[in-house]
Order: sequence, then C-alpha cells, then structure tokens
Amino acid sequence: ALRAVTRLLDFGAPETTLLAVLPSHPLFRETLSSLPSAVFTDPGLREQQRDRIGEAVKAAYPHLDRRSIASLCPLVAQCAEQGDAVAQGILVSAGQRAADCAIRLARHLGLTAPRVAAMGGVMLNLPSVLAACRDAIREALPAAEVEVRDFTLAAGAVLRALELGGVRLDQETVDRLRRSGESCHG
Repeated sequence: ALRAVTRLLDFGAPETTLLAVLPSHPLFRETLSSLPSAVFTDPGLREQQRDRIGEAVKAAYPHLDRRSIASLCPLVAQCAEQGDAVAQGILVSAGQRAADCAIRLARHLGLTAPRVAAMGGVMLNLPSVLAACRDAIREALPAAEVEVRDFTLAAGAVLRALELGGVRLDQETVDRLRRSGESCHG
C-alpha cells in the first residue's frame, strides 16, 4: 500500500484511491491532517502539493513496525471493494506470496500432495487473498489440499497434532476452544 502511494506521488500513476484513505489511518492522521483534503483526490492539486504529501507520509515511517503496517490491510481491502485495481492487485499479490512460501516448503520437504492450512484474519476475511493463494498452490501442486483454519498458530498446531495422533475431538470441544479467545477472531 505504501509502495503504491509512493509510486503515485513519484510518477503520478497508477492511479489509486489508497492515498485518499491514508489520512483516516491513525498512523498518518496527524501528519496528513494539515493538508487540504482535496490534495488526496485532485490529481492537479496533488501534483502541486506532491512534496508536502510525500514528506507528511515519510514522517510516519519511523513509527512503522510490523503491526502498524499490517493495520493498513483494512484500508487496502476497502479500496479493493470499491474497485481500485491497485488495491485488488495488492491483495492478489499477498495471496500469491503466501502460496509461494507453502509451495517452497512443500517442495523442500518433498511433498507432492500437502495439506496446507490457510490461517489468520487476512485469509479468513479477504476472499481474494485466499483465492489467489489457493489458485497458486493448486497450479504448482495440483494434488494439494488447502484448508482454512480460524485458530491461532499455537491452538491450530495442537488441534492438528491431536488430529494426526488419532485423537478425535467432538465439535463442542472445538467450538469451546474457538470461543475461549484462542481463535484468530478472538
């Protein structure tokens, strides 16, 4: 998302609505609030104010960490839902990168039909990311199974280990674990 905004500021294209929603994010609210709102949507005004916008965006960079960068995902999803091709491409690329990790690991382990567990809020809540991940895995490993899991890594690993060990958990126990706050939703 930040690369797309930088490309828009530096080169004027590709056009994206990500810049317009950036001021709504807490990380950028303070640095971008001093600029008139029209600079984010009017290409002519944006060009005149390009350096000021760029400096305001860069002022937030020292505060970027993994969590704050991940918190931009809802803004990307919002823009993608509204038809922004750049945002849609970011989500597809995220799914393909996730698939690439799974594919490389499966090949490294010599697995031709791995069971891949897609986990986390992005996979659960953004169908385009999950679809891109699934498609890329199936293209590279046609016999692979891709399952969506809504547990944290720790809880999911325990459940998977129990499943592989032949321990059967009834649905009530699994649901209780979900409600206990150990899922990606809680």
